[in-house]
Amino acid sequence: MPFVYLDAWRTDEVPALQDFSGLVVLGGEMHAHKMDEYPFLRVVRDLMREAVDEEMPVFGICLGGQILAAAMGSEVGASAEREIGFYRLTPTEAGKTDKVLAAHASDALVFQFHEDTFDLPDGAELLFSTPAVPHQAFRMGDRAYGVQFHPEVTRTEVVAWAELAGGDEVLEPEWGITIQELITQADRHLAKSQEAGREAFARFIELVERAERG
Repeated sequence: MPFVYLDAWRTDEVPALQDFSGLVVLGGEMHAHKMDEYPFLRVVRDLMREAVDEEMPVFGICLGGQILAAAMGSEVGASAEREIGFYRLTPTEAGKTDKVLAAHASDALVFQFHEDTFDLPDGAELLFSTPAVPHQAFRMGDRAYGVQFHPEVTRTEVVAWAELAGGDEVLEPEWGITIQELITQADRHLAKSQEAGREAFARFIELVERAERG
């Protein structure tokens, strides 16, 4: 499927939604509850709100999921407990049968790297949780999804993100983990996580194609 990739923090020009059939908003080191500090996040939030209103398929990942929750009127803020590394998700009954994310109801662990979380938006269907962060994934209506975890992550990104966060000098005292421990986890769990992630994205593309056909 053809797509356009846009670094929202690098441009003031956002394409018109009517030129597209779906919207995916990825993660970042910014905080969705600090839009005064990151004004471009307001543009992304409003774009996601418009997409939901237009019943366009939407997939928000980590920061993208938090922005989607904010767009739906929920509070976003610091989590009582940070998550970094690979975690097992607990699916709700809706999560087990969801047409996009059901693959993550398997025993595959998912990669997490976040310190913020969100309240569940009014009218949203909760799909997955973890003990520390109960709102891991939700669906608004039939076409909009927000997740805290990273179904798209690669081994290279696990290492790069850890280094970008400050490496062991920051990770060990503040997050309680080292880069080598993250690599060890990735080598153990990433293959199954990526398999579930590929399945989820394939199902999301099918959702986009069905929406195109009306």
